Amino acid sequence: MSSPYYGTTVGAGHFFDLTCYNDIDYSDYSDEPPPDLVLSIDVPAGSQITFQQTTANYNSMYELRWGESCPGETYVACGFWGDSGSVTWVNTESTTQTVYYIQSGSAIRIYHDDSGAFTLDWWFSGELPLPQPCDACAEWRQLSTGVVL
Repeated sequence: MSSPYYGTTVGAGHFFDLTCYNDIDYSDYSDEPPPDLVLSIDVPAGSQITFQQTTANYNSMYELRWGESCPGETYVACGFWGDSGSVTWVNTESTTQTVYYIQSGSAIRIYHDDSGAFTLDWWFSGELPLPQPCDACAEWRQLSTGVVL
């Protein structure tokens, strides 16, 4: 997979309930949940990856997870893509890890456009130090957790 990725959720199935959907009551809607697309990429130990949706012709949402099996056992972030913004994860493990990026449509049915085309950019940022076995690393640990920018 190379950046940018040009994709679509049109015709895709719904395989994964995003974590930030927990507050949505699907019983209020007669429609099916929005379709989603899961992409994966390996992130070397000590590296950082940033994702940014640059275009979409629908109200889109995302979730970022990592782990051995799809869709990733460990939650990083979930949210709506607005006009700008990015989501970043740092691999603080000692081995390469697989990151799963899930593209979905808005589960809020008032928008009536829960699928469409999108463009996703991503990039790696330098090698970061691996965790050190010391108590003086508190600031580093805070900076090395997955954050939404």
